[in-house]
Amino acid sequence: MAREKESPTAEDIPITSFIDEGLAWIGRAQDHSRSADGGVARHFCLLSGWGPSYPETTGYIIPTLIREGRIRGDINLLNRSRKMLDWLLSIQLPTGAFQGGTIDTATPVPVTFNTGQILLGLTAGTVEFGSAYETSMMASADWLVSNQDRDGCWRLDRLAEFLWHALNAHPPRPGLWLGTPGAPECSVPARIPFLCGGRHGAPLPPRSLPARQSCSSLGYPSVRPASITPAASPAKHP
Repeated sequence: MAREKESPTAEDIPITSFIDEGLAWIGRAQDHSRSADGGVARHFCLLSGWGPSYPETTGYIIPTLIREGRIRGDINLLNRSRKMLDWLLSIQLPTGAFQGGTIDTATPVPVTFNTGQILLGLTAGTVEFGSAYETSMMASADWLVSNQDRDGCWRLDRLAEFLWHALNAHPPRPGLWLGTPGAPECSVPARIPFLCGGRHGAPLPPRSLPARQSCSSLGYPSVRPASITPAASPAKHP
């Protein structure tokens, strides 16, 4: 805003400038994370500096970097996203879930919401870069499905008490992507109608599916039947 007021032409700063600054800040947050592991720092504090890496936000930052890397033809953004993905693979819990909180949490606890946010990044990474991230993606999706309750909600973790009715409704979104042509198949889309039917208070339809099943037990393949078609070469930004 200060720069805009100082502009001799008094014209609005183009929106692309704000996007550029945001991407640059994310880059700094990755480069200067206190844990120095390839993830993105949770915060910057004027008193203590950069915080440790935060798995959840790192996960949903990835699709933005991939998209902007493609639009701009910026290989640096794509490389950054891969570094984030590689880090997420290294910290995934044996169950397929991801922990809540920052990476320095003393006792990692699997959290539905955080796993769903990271699944956004794993899905984008699998579609963009191929099978290197597929196993991790499917493990996360399987864990989410296996811990979903009969009425479509997630109440397993400690955040569910106040999040299940709103924030935990967001994690299935990757399922819409996973079920699109050319992308991996997963059971998450099969559960979406039950979730959407009740998340705003509407009655849920009757269902015969037992609670907490995996992708494969619901009749969906555990892995994609065919390789994902690699993305086209980055387009030059106009």
